[in-house]
Amino acid sequence: MTGTLRPERGSEQALVDLPDGLSVDKDGSLVFSGIRCDELVRDRPTPLYVYSADQIRKNYRRMARAFGEHLKARWRIFYAYKGNPSPAVCAVVHAEGAGAEVVSYGELEQALEYGVDAGDILFNNVVKTKNALNRAVSAGVRLIIVDSETEFDLLDQIASDRGKVVDIGLRVRPGITAGFHEHVQTADNTTKFGFSREAVDKVVRRAKASEALRVMALHVHLGSQICDLDTYEAAAEFVFQTTRELRQQHGLPIDIVDLGGGMGIQDDDGERFLFDFAGLATMLQECLEKTIGPTPAVWPTLYFEPNRAVVGDAGVLLGRIVSCKEDVGRVFVGTDTGFSAFVRPMLYGARHEIRSAKDPFPAEPVTCDVVGPLCESGDTLGVDVPLAAPQPGDVLVVFDCGAYGFAQSSRYNSLPRPGEMLIDGGTAYEIRSPESYQDLNRLARVPPHLAGSPRGKGVGGHRPVASPSSRRTVSSSI
Repeated sequence: MTGTLRPERGSEQALVDLPDGLSVDKDGSLVFSGIRCDELVRDRPTPLYVYSADQIRKNYRRMARAFGEHLKARWRIFYAYKGNPSPAVCAVVHAEGAGAEVVSYGELEQALEYGVDAGDILFNNVVKTKNALNRAVSAGVRLIIVDSETEFDLLDQIASDRGKVVDIGLRVRPGITAGFHEHVQTADNTTKFGFSREAVDKVVRRAKASEALRVMALHVHLGSQICDLDTYEAAAEFVFQTTRELRQQHGLPIDIVDLGGGMGIQDDDGERFLFDFAGLATMLQECLEKTIGPTPAVWPTLYFEPNRAVVGDAGVLLGRIVSCKEDVGRVFVGTDTGFSAFVRPMLYGARHEIRSAKDPFPAEPVTCDVVGPLCESGDTLGVDVPLAAPQPGDVLVVFDCGAYGFAQSSRYNSLPRPGEMLIDGGTAYEIRSPESYQDLNRLARVPPHLAGSPRGKGVGGHRPVASPSSRRTVSSSI
């Protein structure tokens, strides 16, 4: 968070809090990573995601520096692809030294395609298909986090058939409820993720009988947007204690403890928050020494899987006002940016600050409901948003959209997905072209007997299915 001085009408100036990377120029316009927001979309369609490479580096280095200064134990950072797998964004993070944490066949292929060494990849998630596990084993990924007995058996068979010994971790569930919304709470006793403490012993006994799988790690992940260090301490005590017990009772090495991610950039009230990585590292080191022992030789290597804390405030979403309507005592500002582009406000009730690019801090703001174009009453970006007198064509800036933005976008209501840009060193690069309307049905097929229908105007351009015998089928195992 940084304080930015903005000119006021008259001689006074006020200190306004903005995310790092955002500022206001002498004309009172909003600037992101050195470029005016309205200039970024002058000749480009909206909605548009824009990321700051400088801010990504700054966030990563702050985290890594805190770990380096306050953790005596070994540690590693694995960037969680699910929040933002854009190739250019991943390139920035990997250049800083991060590995990759992936949760699907697709993300695994992306990491390998981006040039990440298989030894720097963690494969996680609650459900993994046979094809995905085969690919992970053949590629030689660093660690596969097992999340069910079914997966254990399947992976055991795959590794045995290939004559390989595979390092695995077990995801444990500490019974802690944490996270800003129930959809992102992943460590309580009702969640689908991980094994209970009792179930861990059962899986471990099976693992000790396996010649193909080695239990080398325990994994715990609490949820999303967690700011309270006490919550992390409770999880750390649980997983460190479990590590000690599995070593003593079963003779397992447990050389790695993966503490997941979830570090927040907003507090429980939705206010911007700077996560205390130094405090986290200090607490973890003290907890290690208290729970496992004071000797460095017995400390496991600590893994972390951040995303939002690295890229969340390093991205903005730009959209345009399309319509304005005043009715029932409210001002509705209709934009071209709905939940097909950015679903977090609707899906989680997430709060994201919205400002007008031309006048982000108006002297006489108009209180507005900023709504999207989708045919859903829930398609609302923000309620009671203070905007400079809104006009069609004005550019709106949604803050903190670098994580779980484009990654969760869709084509609902047949709206093409947005483009992406990266600003690096003051230069803006297009890193993903916006989809066109032609892209919507590019992979679609129309059966021949329907493609020629005289009433089927507009569908004749789609490729018909060749014949019943040559129809393409999609494997359900990927």
